[in-house]
Amino acid sequence: MTHDFGLHFTQELGNHFGSPTNSWPASAEQMTPFFAIVVNALGTDDSARWFEAAQALVIENPARPHTRQGGGV
Repeated sequence: MTHDFGLHFTQELGNHFGSPTNSWPASAEQMTPFFAIVVNALGTDDSARWFEAAQALVIENPARPHTRQGGGV
């Protein structure tokens, strides 16, 4: 069974930013489906670790632009 992370994440955005949704950050519309894909693919435990690792990289390297590194496909 797929965890409905998108619904829960949207509810949390509403709790944090309130209603109406036009006061939410513009990235919320694009990030919610992306986060849902990650959670559905990895599961809740592994995706939580994945998000924490990504956050740690951003905190560790605040001046580094958030672009793709390494010349991959």
